[in-house]
Amino acid sequence: METNKNGVKNKKVFETNDLFVYIILLCMVFSLFFAFVILPNKTVSNGFYVEIGDTVIFTFNYSNQDYVVTKDYEDKILVDKTTKTVTIFFNDEKNQFNVVSYDINSHTVKMIDSTCSPTRDCVYEPAISSTGVIYCIPHDLKVLPLLSEFTPSPPIIGGGA
Repeated sequence: METNKNGVKNKKVFETNDLFVYIILLCMVFSLFFAFVILPNKTVSNGFYVEIGDTVIFTFNYSNQDYVVTKDYEDKILVDKTTKTVTIFFNDEKNQFNVVSYDINSHTVKMIDSTCSPTRDCVYEPAISSTGVIYCIPHDLKVLPLLSEFTPSPPIIGGGA
């Protein structure tokens, strides 16, 4: 029994095999951090687009400040380039709306006003740039980043983040 105690006392804290395991774990943590935190932030959106249901109704490009409005929504979307806002109306009286504000320099877009519900949850969602979605559930309106010049990013399944 006494020799067993001395063996435990004389044992090293880190054996050579333990160091290899710790180095491998450290490399794995660094590579996961690099893959999920550093690399995704390198992607910059070219603009944003707005969907109602599954239909893209508006697309805006940051580089040339051009926008495209779907034919059915030409009289329901108001673009103000001086205030950098886009207003989407949902009825003829124009008292149901969402207002989206965009920043060309930081390539971000944010919902700043809405008449969707008393709580207006979509207004309190953070601005999006290369990832994310702003989702106004009562109006079934989604604002998403435009990650390529011609096609919008893939749809978000499950209602957004």
